[in-house]
Amino acid sequence: MRLKFPSINVDAAIQYVGVTSKGEMGVPSNDNDVGWFEIGSRPGQVGSAVIAGHFDGKNGEAAVFFNLYKLKRGTNYM
Repeated sequence: MRLKFPSINVDAAIQYVGVTSKGEMGVPSNDNDVGWFEIGSRPGQVGSAVIAGHFDGKNGEAAVFFNLYKLKRGTNYM
């Protein structure tokens, strides 16, 4: 599965993430993928689905959600 927002050039693989040993939500293993919190609802189902991704990398380079602010509220991107 992939998360796609063509208007901001997002075409990311979705990694399944759970809870870390510290009790925190896991994160994607790289800056270009997103993580779906598999304990929660699936996207499209009743409830809140949580998708996480990086804004930038360790050296400030753009990551998957760098341009997320450019999305317009209420627009269907599927």
